[in-house]
Amino acid sequence: MKTAGKVIRGCYKGFVGFGILVVGMMTLMVIMNVILRYFFNVTFTWMEELVAKIFVLSTFWGIGICIVGDEHINIDYFFNKLPEKVRPFVKVFILLVMLAVLAMMCVMSFKWIKTVGDQMPIGLRVPSKYLYLIMPVSLIFAMPCTIYKIWETISDSVRKDKDIKAEKEESTC
Repeated sequence: MKTAGKVIRGCYKGFVGFGILVVGMMTLMVIMNVILRYFFNVTFTWMEELVAKIFVLSTFWGIGICIVGDEHINIDYFFNKLPEKVRPFVKVFILLVMLAVLAMMCVMSFKWIKTVGDQMPIGLRVPSKYLYLIMPVSLIFAMPCTIYKIWETISDSVRKDKDIKAEKEESTC
């Protein structure tokens, strides 16, 4: 499983790098759009549509990044009130629920793309199905990230239990 962890971490770094590139590109396009509109009275409809699509891309792209980095929304107050031994079980349960939701969203996104994917945006002139593929792609990446976090949580819990047992044995000697 260490190899899987290295693969997930490598993909994670690639995903973060691509996310940074995309957000940077979006920022430059917005700045360029503002300058063109207010100083030269020129507006590119396709660029405005592309910025909106890139914004959506960055949001979906961040799902796997947030899961691996433990940056998703948590209610820490209640979680921290739980006994230390119960926390890993609760975290695994939450991650399993997340995995189920990701899988359902992935299936539903393919159905959605099939339904509305033939629409053609006015500015970009690219069928929407190609733009909407970011949803299932990012969800498919997020699922192994979630499985990795489940494995990491369980292995950390086992490691802590072993460390506690070893400390108890040393203190009794």
